[in-house]
Amino acid sequence: MKYIFFGSSNFSKLLLENLIKDGFEKPCLVVTQPAKPKGRHKILSPTPVQMLAEFYSLPFLTPDNLEEKSFLQKIKKFKPDFALLSGYGKIIPSSLLKIVNKGFLNLHPSLLEKYRGATPIQAAILNGDKKTGVTLFLMDEKLDHGPIIAQKEIILEDNLNYSQLEEILAQLGKELIKEAIPLYLEGKIELKPQDEEKATYCHKISSQEEKLDFNNSCFLVDRKVRAFNPFPGVYAEVNTKGTKNEILRIKIIEGYPLKTNEPEIQKKKNGEIIKWNQEMAVKCQDGIYILKTVRPAAKRDMSGKDFLAGHPWLIGKIFE
Repeated sequence: MKYIFFGSSNFSKLLLENLIKDGFEKPCLVVTQPAKPKGRHKILSPTPVQMLAEFYSLPFLTPDNLEEKSFLQKIKKFKPDFALLSGYGKIIPSSLLKIVNKGFLNLHPSLLEKYRGATPIQAAILNGDKKTGVTLFLMDEKLDHGPIIAQKEIILEDNLNYSQLEEILAQLGKELIKEAIPLYLEGKIELKPQDEEKATYCHKISSQEEKLDFNNSCFLVDRKVRAFNPFPGVYAEVNTKGTKNEILRIKIIEGYPLKTNEPEIQKKKNGEIIKWNQEMAVKCQDGIYILKTVRPAAKRDMSGKDFLAGHPWLIGKIFE
């Protein structure tokens, strides 16, 4: 069994690492996206998958153009039985799809047809789904469109954040790959076409979505905090002194919702910062959201309780 692995994201890194540690055949080649500038100083940073390939001394390529003749020739020379892709971040052109004998197999962290696109793990948490899973499918030229080879599903616990669910699905994906790919290569699996009428899509997260809106349900606020943790993260802003130059931004790292109809709470405005059993909390549409861990601008993480103790004047202020 000879294959090439295509991946760039942290999820694909976790998946490949799980496969290697569990004794699955190592890829003969790894293909990942080129290093990109990151951080304030725009330092070129390789993808998590490239760093993993370097750690295991696996050959890797970082092509800019997947249709470049020299790159396609290199792929042909490896003569892979199949390609395994997850979180690569680019559409695979037909010229590349045709090269690999048994095709490109994509491990996607959702139960397709649901959540095609870039953010399926976040979408499952945001939408409060009761179950999620992973899908192995045969790729074609359309986005997450090809026939399904196999799936595994799990019950989605309602307290998981993105990074926790990512690790669980990477482990589940490893199990699915080990079970399904040998059967697929032997022709023992009947492929199942996806139902286009049931297909849903999830988009890339915009910077505008990172800001919390406490006019929503406290449960929706909680799902957003968990879905965006640790990246890109969520924040709230409060005008401390009534001028545009006195906006305090606070990142919300962790918390939990509490539904309550207490009259004293109902009198508060949505977004109002309150003290609840010594904890820092915010009034929402149908209750409050307790801020367990926060990160004030340019400071370290701290408990919401400690932050409020040091900034008692925030009580009664409104997150805008």
